[in-house]
Amino acid sequence: MNKIVNILFTVWLLLCPIISGSAVEKVAMMNQQDRVKWFEDTRLGTMIHWSLCTPAAGRFNGEVLRNSTYAEWLRLHNKVQRADWDQMAKRMPITEEAIEDWVVTTKRGGFKYLTFVTKHHDGVAFWNSKVSDYTYGNLSGTHFDVLKCLKEKCDKHGIILCAYYSHWLDWGDENGTNNDWDYADGNKPGFDLDAAGRGEIDAPFRKLPTREQYDKYWREKAMPQVAELIKDYGIKLLWFDCWRKDPVKETPMTQKQLDDMLSMIRSLDPTVLVNTRLGIHEVGDNGVDFETMADNEFPENKKSHTWETAATFNHSWGYNRDDQGWRSTTYFVREIVQSISKGGNVMLNIGPRADGSIPQEIKTRMEEIGKVIRTNKEGFYGTGPTPFSSQLQDWGLITQRKDKNGTRLYLHVFEWPSDGIIRVNGLKNKVKSARILSLNKKVEVKQSGLLLHILGPVSEPCSYDSVIELVIEGDTQVENGFCGEINFGGIHSGIKTAKLSGGTAIISGEKLSPENWVASPSSIGKWEKEGAKAEWRIYVPEAGEKSLRICYACDSIAAGQFYKVTISDVGSIKAKTLPGPRGFKEFYTRHLGKVKFPHAGMYTVSVTPVGVPDRELFYLNWLFWE
Repeated sequence: MNKIVNILFTVWLLLCPIISGSAVEKVAMMNQQDRVKWFEDTRLGTMIHWSLCTPAAGRFNGEVLRNSTYAEWLRLHNKVQRADWDQMAKRMPITEEAIEDWVVTTKRGGFKYLTFVTKHHDGVAFWNSKVSDYTYGNLSGTHFDVLKCLKEKCDKHGIILCAYYSHWLDWGDENGTNNDWDYADGNKPGFDLDAAGRGEIDAPFRKLPTREQYDKYWREKAMPQVAELIKDYGIKLLWFDCWRKDPVKETPMTQKQLDDMLSMIRSLDPTVLVNTRLGIHEVGDNGVDFETMADNEFPENKKSHTWETAATFNHSWGYNRDDQGWRSTTYFVREIVQSISKGGNVMLNIGPRADGSIPQEIKTRMEEIGKVIRTNKEGFYGTGPTPFSSQLQDWGLITQRKDKNGTRLYLHVFEWPSDGIIRVNGLKNKVKSARILSLNKKVEVKQSGLLLHILGPVSEPCSYDSVIELVIEGDTQVENGFCGEINFGGIHSGIKTAKLSGGTAIISGEKLSPENWVASPSSIGKWEKEGAKAEWRIYVPEAGEKSLRICYACDSIAAGQFYKVTISDVGSIKAKTLPGPRGFKEFYTRHLGKVKFPHAGMYTVSVTPVGVPDRELFYLNWLFWE
């Protein structure tokens, strides 16, 4: 039966360019931006990793997983033979109730789409595939179609169903790649009996499949199974899993195979999203639909295209009893907001146990995340990045929504100030109103040039993330690149925001144990060259006096040299370096006096040596104005 299916599929592929003219036209009509709209609006998804690795829970025959925390790699790392591996299916007594709980947990967590691992690297399909009989239903003897049940539950609860599919690696197919421990046969060319007996690492039991053999796997299993997922289960997103930088050089996959897979998907359903881990890295109309970051990688900067980070609650994707390094709710809430503020999506991985139950550690975090998102939903769904620099606010991050009703900014306050005043730096637009979402309460604002004060309550309105909605006039206009007020007032000019020139450089201080140092282990040094300078722009909202403090490290040998702090439109303060009892190993705060600012506005502040130091001047940490 499988051979007939594969022959028919091959014929379909050959005829596809001839018979799918309307489909090709439909593809041309739907561009990448149209396809990803639902994806970018929802922002949040889960991955359910329940595969044959699950009942082993990171151990095989009592031995802990070798050389990894990823339980789903147990078969490879512990060299589990297929006959033993296949028995795992009989230890997975899944129920419809457990599957429904996956969907309900996703929904209660505030997540909108669910990506199910339909086939991981071991090659076992978790649906009743007509292409291959290597399925959970057959191996378990239940003939239960997990994906069909999951599809029904997702439809019931309004969750979008997506599919993870391991296309590159398949340890269960003789023509798949990366399995050099199964299919051992002394009569096959390439099997080195002596070398295998000695246990040499570079002596596989067999030669890996040729490109021709791998193409047979690709055409007769991978592509037909992906087609099944689209046609029979209505999958809306395909999450492939090749993480190599150059797949054509580093894997058996060819460019034609990758192009054929993408072309087939587009012709079957042009609305289906495809990620860069297919092996095609271009995102856009001529490529795939979104970039998948490295595991648990949250990018430093905004990206110009659609992207998603997949993250784990501990470290393993499949359930691993020995991995108890659970990340906190605080971590996930902040990373979710950080990703949205940079235009990205977040997919959190859930690794259920063998019976389908979700570990309580994950349940608890999903409930807590869900409460934050439900309370502040306007600040999450349908929002995206703003022009604000991520370093401009001391208390958190800002997202925004633009629609026919205008522009709304969402201030995600992670560190609620003890005086209740939220200090927003850099906003040029006039603020029409401010509302704390969790209290549904409008609050007073005071706007002075580039500084906005929101007068909120002293107590934190919402645990983990208190969101304030600002309605502003016009499109968001922002001034970046300066130091503004931080929590509870004052202006901090630190090493991360300094503009360095003339030989000045950021250097790493001596790495000390935590009890031996305070402040930052990095500082600004290398002042020996002429013209060495650290410079900042600071915004002063009103005329008047501010006291100035400086924090640096210096030893007795370097002490006694002169430096100056220069403020544009004001003048300069000259001071002599003073040693600390622990020299360059510890930072100390020095009071430099008061500075009178003649007007509100932007000032340039610089620190320079007086003359050229004949040795290290100091390790500068920060300036503070109050």
